[in-house]
Amino acid sequence: MNHRKGFTLVELLVVVAIIALLVSILLPAIGKARESAKAVVCSTSMKSLITGWVAYALENNDTMVPAFTYRSDWDITWQNESTWVWSPTIVGTKDSVPYPFADGRPTAEERAEGIERGSLFQYVPDVKVYRCPSDKSEYLRSYSIVDYLNGRQNYIQPSFRRWRSFVKMTDIGAPASRYVFIEEHDSRNYNMDSWEFNPNDDKWYDPLSMWHGRRSSLAFVDCHVEQKQWSDETADFFRNYKVGVTPPLQPITAEGIDDLDYMKRGWAK
Repeated sequence: MNHRKGFTLVELLVVVAIIALLVSILLPAIGKARESAKAVVCSTSMKSLITGWVAYALENNDTMVPAFTYRSDWDITWQNESTWVWSPTIVGTKDSVPYPFADGRPTAEERAEGIERGSLFQYVPDVKVYRCPSDKSEYLRSYSIVDYLNGRQNYIQPSFRRWRSFVKMTDIGAPASRYVFIEEHDSRNYNMDSWEFNPNDDKWYDPLSMWHGRRSSLAFVDCHVEQKQWSDETADFFRNYKVGVTPPLQPITAEGIDDLDYMKRGWAK
């Protein structure tokens, strides 16, 4: 009586082919699940940041934390140490890493130092919260505050102001529709200053991040967080955007114009 002691070559090849087919089917699903999980972590981080942002205002006579990033080497009237974060800072000092950066700087420690020196850190005391897990850059900070919330427009000469900058949180109407934090990827090696968007124009200027496919996270004054899905036109533009190099985009598709209008409606005037 003959007994088979193993698989034939053909049977092994069939098994390998089936396994390869299953892997090819499952990998995209696993990748999507992983990215969905990262998006949830991102939204949770933004929830922590917006909660801390509100807490700061409540403890400071309703005054919002300044939206820009402090640099010790910029002698500008709107620079002060009370900003929500600082630029990358030399550890143990109040000195910014000289910009433009050279010799591979700033380091992760210097980037973290800039976050920890900010006024919001006492309310959100975890550097990891300031970074989206899908952020593929070395920045450590994936989020910025929009300029109309105690941004630099409030500190420059009135004749040069392009939009109103609010100082008191209670002066902002419709808090459920007013975004505070956005995901940004500034090609100058860290998310410099506040995020600007001119509500009186029809073009995009400052970059948005597209870490979640065509989606990005926004946190609002009332402390809720949304994942906004952008059009192909908007997403393609920001995936390749470089500050000071890429010309501003005036959208031409209906979907792209809707994106711009969405941000205009959320920008308090």
